Amino acid sequence: MKKFTITMTVLAVLGISLNIQVGAQDTTPKDPYAGDFWSRSTLTGDWGGLRNEWAQKGVTIDLNVTQIGQGVVRPRFLGAARQA
Repeated sequence: MKKFTITMTVLAVLGISLNIQVGAQDTTPKDPYAGDFWSRSTLTGDWGGLRNEWAQKGVTIDLNVTQIGQGVVRPRFLGAARQA
């Protein structure tokens, strides 16, 4: 009898927890490219509203640049080895 009570309690709790509907709020801003320099998502802004109009129609233009500085480092012991 005790196992039955525990089983029914667990099933009731699971049933209640699975029945709860959770919905996410839309957190995307109305105009994602608008705003001041420090808060907007792009460097060039919204181009006088044109960029936001295009984004609402499904056209987005993105440009990304990745730069990695590389160079050859000559160790000091290499120069001493050449002199010998």
